[in-house]
Amino acid sequence: MEDARPLFDQIQCKDHVSWNARMTGYAQNGGGEEALKLHSQKLEIGLHPDK
Repeated sequence: MEDARPLFDQIQCKDHVSWNARMTGYAQNGGGEEALKLHSQKLEIGLHPDK
């Protein structure tokens, strides 16, 4: 996950797919709290879940 962070930061237009991939990575590797923080950040920038 340490290597994934800089790659995520380089993405110009972060969309649902990129955010969800990062959150899933944390959740599947023992970083549940970090995944929840990322979800909150995603909501703060206006990316809300769809149906």
